[in-house]
Amino acid sequence: MGVQQIIVSTETLSGATPSFRTAAESALLARSDLKMFFDAKGFVGSSEVSANDRVEEWRSRKLQGANQPKFLAPSEALGVYCAAVPGGTRSELRFGIDMGDNVISGSNNRSMTGNAFAALPGTGDFTIFMMARVKDPASNTILTATQDTTDQFAVSVTSTQAARVYSNYSASLIASTAGDIDENYHLLSIKHDRTANQTTIVRDTTVIKAATAQTLPTYPSLLMTLGYVTSGGSTDTGQGFALQCYGIISSIDDVTLDLVRDVLAERAS
Repeated sequence: MGVQQIIVSTETLSGATPSFRTAAESALLARSDLKMFFDAKGFVGSSEVSANDRVEEWRSRKLQGANQPKFLAPSEALGVYCAAVPGGTRSELRFGIDMGDNVISGSNNRSMTGNAFAALPGTGDFTIFMMARVKDPASNTILTATQDTTDQFAVSVTSTQAARVYSNYSASLIASTAGDIDENYHLLSIKHDRTANQTTIVRDTTVIKAATAQTLPTYPSLLMTLGYVTSGGSTDTGQGFALQCYGIISSIDDVTLDLVRDVLAERAS
């Protein structure tokens, strides 16, 4: 009787343990316009999580050549919490939310900054996407922003759960209608057409803010942050939120974004 050879496909990232890909994940990661894909899948119970359930370094599953975008916490003690989605089995990273799913006062102690390769594209169209939920929104909960202190790009959710996109934080913004992003998970997508200088906000598959004029400067590959923005020397954070995934695509069509949806759809709730 012959020996049957079973080949299992794995991926190996620098500094990370190998993880198995599904067909949908492989198709997504193969896309050249996908610049980074931060995925909470597998963090619960993983060796990448410290003994106190905190994550100090969140690595992209998509490499940029030999380079791997990363988000870094201020320290291990201040790393973001990792837990299962309440009532479900998926993994999530929690910013300003503790292991009991309670908001931590002042979520700036649960924030992350990017390394040299976790950057907003300097030129061309881009889409920022994140599978997010916001816990008890404050006046303005910062989800992601650039690290520049003079002309910040930022994405936030207001106390009325409206998604906002800033081209110069606190000075220039576009906002969707109220009740867009709440305690339930939604795939929030921010699409910026660089030629038309317009930004569109999408929740799941619904446009919640039609293409709106928003002139962005030619960002010189500014580093992205999670959980805070620095404005006028002060730091704005807001309340807690959680992410199942986060990424940037260097286009505004839905081909790669639909693959993100495929990956999320095949996972158990």
